[in-house]
Amino acid sequence: MASPSNGPVVFLLGPRTSHADFERFAKAQGWVLHEDRPSKGPKSPYEQIWVTSDQSTAIHYMDDPTPKERFLIVYGRHTGDVAFDVGANLDIETSDDVMDRAVIASTDAERVNVAWQIGVVAKAYDETALDILKSLYDGADDVVRHAVINAVGYRGWPEAMSFLEDVAKDDPSPELRENARAIVEAWREERGG
Repeated sequence: MASPSNGPVVFLLGPRTSHADFERFAKAQGWVLHEDRPSKGPKSPYEQIWVTSDQSTAIHYMDDPTPKERFLIVYGRHTGDVAFDVGANLDIETSDDVMDRAVIASTDAERVNVAWQIGVVAKAYDETALDILKSLYDGADDVVRHAVINAVGYRGWPEAMSFLEDVAKDDPSPELRENARAIVEAWREERGG
């Protein structure tokens, strides 16, 4: 699950890293706050965009109520250096951590949580991530299937369209079929056809 050398790399922020902790860390690194985008409501994310002092690498702090996660997205010329510093100094989880937990998730609550987390950390399309989401979906209860459908929809990978089309036709729940259908229609509309 290697990311391109210039990113994006996504980290989930753990409970031991508050927003204030992140801001102190960013300032100590010499990063500059480029933009602060407040939430526009209960379903809208809060975002801060920081840049390295040479403006070659961006670091997005996100607090998104949809997946109920706080995370960082890093991309630019010094992605590797920034990622190393973040990993060494903040309470984070990497995409590998999330994928490993997905494989051993045994309760519905764990599966729902990890489905959303995969939707967050796999920003760029990742076949393994989609395969894990499909395995979480197969044979699961409605609550887990619902989380998987929405996590795939949240991520918006064009490569996942056929999966959602199959769900829209074949899921045993009429509500989940309709949910998948609505996501597919929204994607088509967004992509102009």
